[in-house]
Amino acid sequence: LVVSDVTSMSVSLTWEPPVSNGGRNDLHYIISYNSTSGVQSGEEMSASTTLSITGLKPFTEYTVSVSAENGVSGLAGSPESRTVSMTFTTQEAAPGPIDSGVNIKDAVLSWDPPSEPNGVILYYEVRIYPEGSSGEAMTFTTNE
Repeated sequence: LVVSDVTSMSVSLTWEPPVSNGGRNDLHYIISYNSTSGVQSGEEMSASTTLSITGLKPFTEYTVSVSAENGVSGLAGSPESRTVSMTFTTQEAAPGPIDSGVNIKDAVLSWDPPSEPNGVILYYEVRIYPEGSSGEAMTFTTNE
């Protein structure tokens, strides 16, 4: 099981099919995910060996499990023998929308912190780019 492209609200998963499908063609996968805090869980079914999960919570640890199943899986051994699991943490979310007051000489910016607590905010970084230019940005950081 490989976890990739982790953002604040989504993740991409890929995995290998089982070494043997028991001679059957009705193989599918059950993908379960649970936040370790118990706040969010879900289950998806896929015939493919890739899946993107969206709608996740920022800066939250999840455990994801992928089980291979077919029409006779219930007759076989324990589900753990055909399940792989992994834990990952979503990234922090960006702060809320920016309000600005701009005149010819200066600018005042304000924003809301992220709508849900999602990590320790050490500082905010503001980048200002010249209008109509792809030049260097002026960068400012806040104390909090």
